Amino acid sequence: MIKRSNTKELLAESLLDLAASKSINKIHVRDITMNCGVSYPMFYYYYKDMDDLINSIFRKDFEKKMIDEPEGIDYVWTLDRLAELIRDKYEFYLNVLQNMSGVNSLYNYSAQYVLEYFEKKISPSFPGGKIPDRLKIMLEFHIMGIRTKTCDMITSGSTKPADYIINAFTDALPSDLKPYLLP
Repeated sequence: MIKRSNTKELLAESLLDLAASKSINKIHVRDITMNCGVSYPMFYYYYKDMDDLINSIFRKDFEKKMIDEPEGIDYVWTLDRLAELIRDKYEFYLNVLQNMSGVNSLYNYSAQYVLEYFEKKISPSFPGGKIPDRLKIMLEFHIMGIRTKTCDMITSGSTKPADYIINAFTDALPSDLKPYLLP
């Protein structure tokens, strides 16, 4: 059994523990709560559903990776942190991507979360903090493309080095966005 002081963290650790030996789509809320000794209703006090729990694990992992964030924006550094995040819990993220889908799935949530991160970082570069619509669409298109390609590579078992992939993503960055995303 898992032991943590914070119930919310305990539930997340329980899911990670169970996902190490079981397909994520075969894990139920009751399994998570029984594994860590938390009452079933407590799960719903902290999380709406399994997707919410999985997405919170991603969000927490992302925030931990961004602690030493450089001043301003550094697209390559951020992609490198995302690659580390995936490597650190590769089996878990692979399990999730192979076995979960839907509107609130990690596949969709991660892209939206990363997109909002980049939007927040570059918006001060524009009058009134408003990114021009054209650039916003380009950024969204680029981030959604990165998400799709990254997920495809993870689920297909690609062994390409992170530097190779990050360089390819950087090369694919629209030239109009480069002044705002590259140092």
